[in-house]
This record gives sequence, structure tokens and C-alpha cells, in this order.
Amino acid sequence: MREKGGKKYEEKALLCGCCCLMLFLTACGLASQASVAALVERDVQALETLAGEIALAGAAGDAEYPGVDRISYDSRTGQVQFECGVSGFASQTSYNGFYYSSGDVPLGFGGTGDMTLAPSGAGWCWEETEGDNWYYTERLRSGWYYYEMHF
Repeated sequence: MREKGGKKYEEKALLCGCCCLMLFLTACGLASQASVAALVERDVQALETLAGEIALAGAAGDAEYPGVDRISYDSRTGQVQFECGVSGFASQTSYNGFYYSSGDVPLGFGGTGDMTLAPSGAGWCWEETEGDNWYYTERLRSGWYYYEMHF
């Protein structure tokens, strides 16, 4: 009898731990599109300088910027990507932020060239044909784009 009660306690503790993890991951959340656009508009000169330095170096290295979780660079497209939020867990993960496109053209997630973007609303989107992954990007100003990627 004692062993059964211990097992139930372990199951409840595991369930509680999983719920706490999911709550934490959801609470971190995506930045709103409005807050991302405001950051770009407010700091465009500093961001253009940073994007230029990253492109010149050919890598983001350990570059940081306030309000940005991670910065990456794709040498194939010249895209400098600024990740501002992440939400979800495993196959239900979403990312958003903004990127610099030196050619002022919409680009796929992380510089992915195999995403065929189609016009959608005020921007462009891509949807996986046999799955539930999708991507949306929208021009904020010359060279700067908002993005959302959902896996």
C-alpha cells in the first residue's frame, strides 16, 4: 500500500513539474508585433550600424542588443536576424522578431532560401504543404522586416 501512495505522489509531482515548465515557457512568450516595430523605429540608426558591423564581420558572434534575445547572420542572403520572443515547447514552438534585408526584399526564416513567400495581408507568408509550420513577414520600413515562425 505504501508503494502505491509513493507512486501517486511521484505522478502528481511530475505532472506539477510539467505544468510549471509549460507555464514558464508560455509566460516568456512572443513580443507583440507593435513592440517589435516600435523598437526598430526608435533605434533604427543604432540597429543599422550593428547590422552593418555584423555583415562586415560575416558573423553575429556574441552581438547583443537590448530587447533582443538572440542575433544571427546568414551569409547566403545577408540577413541579420534579431529574435525578440519565443513561445511554446517542442513541435508547438513559435519565434518572432525582426531582420535586416540589405536588398530590402522579404526573406525566409533564418535566411532560408527554400521558402516561397506569397503575398498575404500587409506582408508575405509561407505554409508547409504537408504539415502545420508557417511563417509570416511584413515590411516595417526600408530594409527592416517583422517576422513570425511557427513550428
